[in-house]
Amino acid sequence: MNLFRKQKFSIRKFNIGIFSTIIGTTLFLSQTHQALAEENELNTNSDTPNTALTGETNTNELTTANQNNVTNNNVANTSDGTIDNQVNDNQRNANDLLGNESISETNPDLSKEQSTESSTNNNFDPSTNNSTKLQLDNINNDIVLPENLVNGETQQNQPKLVTESRPKADRPKKRSRRAVVDNNAGGTVNSTTVIDPKINNTGPNAINEVLTFDDIGVTPSKSRNNPTVTIVEQLPGFNLINGGKVGVISHTLVRSDMFNSSDEKNYQAQNNVIVLGRANGADPNDHGDFNGIEKTLTVNPNSELVFDFSTMLTKNRQGAVNIVIRNADDDNIIGEKTVSTRAQSRLFKVPDNVTHLKIQFIPNNDAITDIAGVYQLKDGYKYYDFIDNVGLFSGSHIYIENRNIETKAVNNREFNVSTSLKNDGDFAASMNTNEFVYTIHLPEGIEYVDQSLTTELPFGNGSGNMLNPMITTYDPTTRTITIKSNGDETNSNNASLMPNKNLNINYKLRVNNVPTPRQVTFQDNLVYKTFAEEYFDTPPTPSDVNLEPYNIDIVMNKDELQRAVDTKVIASNYTIASVDEYNTLKARAQTILDESRNNVPINQRISQADIDQLTYQLQHTLISRVEAARAVNNKADDMTDTVNQDNELTDEEKEAAINKIEQDRDNAINNIDDETTDDGVTNEKNAGLNILNGDTGTPIAKPNARQAVNDKATEQRALINQDTVATTEEKEAALEELDNDVATALANIDNAQNNAQVEAAKNNAINKINTDRPADIYKANAKAEINQATIAKRQEINQNNEATLEEKEAALNELNQTTNQAIGEIDNSVSNSDVDQAKDNGVNAINIINPVTIVKQNARDAVANVAQQKKDEINANTDATLEEIQAAIQAVDQALTEANTNITNANTNDEVDQAKNNSINTIQSIQPETQVKTNAKNLLNLKAQEQLNIIANNNDATIEEQQVAQ
Repeated sequence: MNLFRKQKFSIRKFNIGIFSTIIGTTLFLSQTHQALAEENELNTNSDTPNTALTGETNTNELTTANQNNVTNNNVANTSDGTIDNQVNDNQRNANDLLGNESISETNPDLSKEQSTESSTNNNFDPSTNNSTKLQLDNINNDIVLPENLVNGETQQNQPKLVTESRPKADRPKKRSRRAVVDNNAGGTVNSTTVIDPKINNTGPNAINEVLTFDDIGVTPSKSRNNPTVTIVEQLPGFNLINGGKVGVISHTLVRSDMFNSSDEKNYQAQNNVIVLGRANGADPNDHGDFNGIEKTLTVNPNSELVFDFSTMLTKNRQGAVNIVIRNADDDNIIGEKTVSTRAQSRLFKVPDNVTHLKIQFIPNNDAITDIAGVYQLKDGYKYYDFIDNVGLFSGSHIYIENRNIETKAVNNREFNVSTSLKNDGDFAASMNTNEFVYTIHLPEGIEYVDQSLTTELPFGNGSGNMLNPMITTYDPTTRTITIKSNGDETNSNNASLMPNKNLNINYKLRVNNVPTPRQVTFQDNLVYKTFAEEYFDTPPTPSDVNLEPYNIDIVMNKDELQRAVDTKVIASNYTIASVDEYNTLKARAQTILDESRNNVPINQRISQADIDQLTYQLQHTLISRVEAARAVNNKADDMTDTVNQDNELTDEEKEAAINKIEQDRDNAINNIDDETTDDGVTNEKNAGLNILNGDTGTPIAKPNARQAVNDKATEQRALINQDTVATTEEKEAALEELDNDVATALANIDNAQNNAQVEAAKNNAINKINTDRPADIYKANAKAEINQATIAKRQEINQNNEATLEEKEAALNELNQTTNQAIGEIDNSVSNSDVDQAKDNGVNAINIINPVTIVKQNARDAVANVAQQKKDEINANTDATLEEIQAAIQAVDQALTEANTNITNANTNDEVDQAKNNSINTIQSIQPETQVKTNAKNLLNLKAQEQLNIIANNNDATIEEQQVAQ
């Protein structure tokens, strides 16, 4: 099982450069040593930090000799007059002219002042991309660099030598490299034959495959409760050994009793899993024709092949797969290995006479020592030797993709070397301790700068694959730098450089006081091996490659000499004798500086000692009086700046002051020019400085204008404070406006440039200040609200029909008093809040004023009392009938209603009293009619009298009987 291959592919070879964006991260970040597929040959490595490394050509016709010519090509015949335009043109055309192969080139900076700093900055820096790509064929014959740029004799930007050691992996392989011709004036380089045995790990037949078992047209059961194995007799992409069979199961069965549930690796299986082995539960020797599977591959002879997978174990932790590798051309076995779960990667070295391999995956039935503990399915078989997918990758191949180094090193100066080593194989190269060794043999006169080595790995070099710093040793006796790998932070022997990744090694060298110019040669050596946890046979011998030698010229350090020559000399600043001597020395110095331009052989050029002596003479010959003149000029400039920066001065005042400064300066410089000794120059300088120090100018216009504005503001401020109508806030607002106007005026005066502007600013300010008065509206508004409330209340009182004229007059008098009191309190208020309080109190007091309406009500009550008494009287009259009583009560009610109406309509108290009295008299005069009962009584009395008369006249009755009858 390939534990780290989370996503599986069809059984085919992929050039994953096309798919790197989609699947690269998913497939490889989780596996420390998992092979990374090649990038498309037109793409640069997107995971490498930004560097100035060159790209790679995509033409198979470009030979190794062409590349080597690019390697040591020297832009010795370029000109400073055309370099900038040529660089820009070649930046646009480089890819069209050379495919993707280019050489890093820095743009020369012709400024002498930056010579020291630029030497370091123009070296190869993998963290920046400041290179310019040039097409060398167009440059060498047409561009002439300045003398100092060609030789690297100053610390300005210099062309870099960029070495590309070999072409892209899938170009036609060259087992050896041709001699490199150095176009420099210093001569040629005799290169040694370079043979890297791991070159066969690259190229068209390099293996980069992941064998999966998903696209075979089989969808096995996913039931974990009832595990079943789908038996197939054909497996697309493979042959079944001896016409046998193989089983297919779903990855979900890793959670069933068929697998070791405690092995976390099993849970990384995806989709289909192949079952290579089985045994009959009743007969362990019956394997049901499970003979294994095989596949044929075309490989490069003498290459390496890494098998990247492990066997998934059964429930009782058993299982192993035998890998048998045969020469497909003669079927002879050339390698065997048992794959269990212990290791992941196993390396096989392909013999140098083998081009086709037959790889067989055979169940290791002998590894099942406890068949009873293997889970038995319903078909009677016990299944084992499960594999998910298998990674097949060619080994590593490391080469120097780019080397960025100065073409010319300057004496007694450090320079950077940046080397980019790339693994363009299909599997990781080991970075375990001492398994990667890069050796640089320095020529005489060059030494390593201690602690200067740094390394950089690209992003995506594998999950958890954080390498320890390289172990760097330097043997000054042999001038040998040895850079060794130091494993990773986990100390798990898993350190590696992944495929298609770069290891950038940066270090500094120093030219150590070489007495004379010369050309020197470097020789590098590289020892490395492909990472593997196990090997089919003995571990193959690591690659030990002597890399192509490369040359640089050591030139003398002329920086100080160039600076001395470039120093501008003004004859009037020095004595005539020193100027004459200086000119003689300068002519000699220019001859030395032009050594390269004049084609002086490098071994015939001036020594460092002579250069240093001449530099010292140039630096100490002239007797300068520039310092004195500079001091006076600087003082005059300072005083002029002081005057110009003094905002108290108008243009007219500044002009007068500057004229005085210039006159005093000219006098001082003239006096200095008249002196012939150093002491005389110093004395005149000091005298001139003292005079200039007093030239400051006297401001007049602006101070006078400010005084006028402040005086007017004081006057206006007193007027505002004396305003008795304004509230405190209104006064404060007016004072604030006044202050703002004063501030604006003063600012305008400050910003005025000339006298006229100052005068205008002053006059405008005085006119504006005259208008700064309190608003005087707050109390008026409050009084208006009081008057409005009074009007509304007066109208309300006059419309009150319940009040008599006397009552209304009393209320109106109270209203007038309250209003006057509120207005008086507003007048006496100081602040807005006081005004608001007086206004609110006044409005509230006005709103509660109402007439006292008791006259009409008392009259009504009196009439009502008389009416009630009359009703009681009527109701108590026994001579009246009920109808007569009701009629009388109705008359009383009618009289009462009329009384109330008359009282309401009365205007004065007298009218109310009259209406009341009239109503009472009317009500008191009302009596019920008693005619009915009176008439009945009269009739009854008459009838009784008649009867009495009859009884009395009845002679037939006795007196006693008459009395009884009566």
